[in-house]
Amino acid sequence: MNTLVYHAGALGDFITILPSLAAYRKLQPESKLVFLGKKVHSELGKAAGYFFGVFDVDSARFAPLFSVQPSIAITNFLAGFNEAIAFADDDSPIIHNLSKIGIDKIHHQPPFPSDGTHVIDYHLSLFPEIQMTEEEKWPRISPAGFPV
Repeated sequence: MNTLVYHAGALGDFITILPSLAAYRKLQPESKLVFLGKKVHSELGKAAGYFFGVFDVDSARFAPLFSVQPSIAITNFLAGFNEAIAFADDDSPIIHNLSKIGIDKIHHQPPFPSDGTHVIDYHLSLFPEIQMTEEEKWPRISPAGFPV
């Protein structure tokens, strides 16, 4: 199973999603996470072992994901993904287009909590069935592998 992870925020925001990705891996250990985001974040996450593959969101190839209707080329390119985890606003075209291209299950939330919830706990709320210890909630990046 392949899962597309979309996040296009700043580096600090990217780091806050890592515990939720670790939680997802507990939920779906066989899934290969492929990241669509900023190139530098992609490489950092891949080196740390979070991602099987990475795509640069700034590549022209992915522009159709942000248009009114996804292209046939991007639909075919992403056909191998069963699930997606998307950190994007509710009205973002990418949320609607991931569904249009046939990704059956989309875990999605806006990038920031609207209340006083700590951002890491907020992102972990995507997967409430997984309980994380306080130590597991700390974002970890180490090129030595996943998890640290």
